[in-house]
Amino acid sequence: MYYRKRKGLSPLVAAVLLIAFTMTVAALLTVWIKGFTDEQKAKAEESSRRMECSYINIEMRPEFSRFNLTYEGNTALFEAYVINNGLSDADITHVQIVDRYGKSTPPHPLEKIVTLKKDENKYIDLNITVLADELGLVEEEDLDKVILLTSCSGISSRVTRPFGGWNTLEKPLGEIIQVK
Repeated sequence: MYYRKRKGLSPLVAAVLLIAFTMTVAALLTVWIKGFTDEQKAKAEESSRRMECSYINIEMRPEFSRFNLTYEGNTALFEAYVINNGLSDADITHVQIVDRYGKSTPPHPLEKIVTLKKDENKYIDLNITVLADELGLVEEEDLDKVILLTSCSGISSRVTRPFGGWNTLEKPLGEIIQVK
């Protein structure tokens, strides 16, 4: 009987193929692990953000809120006394108003984010002319509610026009923040 001598791979080629296969598997695992850890990190950050948001509690005091529709010409200024009673800092990012008939504006961003530290209270002066024009407010009694919204979804504070009407804003107490 005649036997053919079979040839196999040389040890050098086998080693190179084994190393190439190992490197390919390592590269695929690295990409998968990086994607997985990035996804888990994003979930953890979102969970942490939600936890921080659950500790925010801001309120506006109607007795200290002041409004003037015709301050220095045709400018509508609203001043709110805002208190952060929560355990976390709060970033006020948007404002929304409602007229006496229940019609409201969509939330409008503030030109500058207002940060309230925990247990901090302060006056915030807002130029809400854009919102007043949008609703067609012609007198102070037309403004019924002002809503301040935070960077945390669903966390806001509203103040409703007192029965005696808004206190008149003679002079703003702080920096006037524009509403876009």
